[in-house]
Amino acid sequence: QLTEDKVKQIDSIVRTDLSNLFPRVEPVEISTVGDPDNNTIQFVLKYKLRNSNIEDEVIINFFN
Repeated sequence: QLTEDKVKQIDSIVRTDLSNLFPRVEPVEISTVGDPDNNTIQFVLKYKLRNSNIEDEVIINFFN
């Protein structure tokens, strides 16, 4: 079951892994929103690449 603690855990893991695996990616905004009633999670990452003018976002929806 989806809980607020699990959503926070996902957010923390993503932040750590980004820092370790993609050091050029600089998060501008990270949002992890869970909907326990529908058992879904939406993850949004707005980022820029260090030493460049590139900015973009990734949106991932998880359904169970």
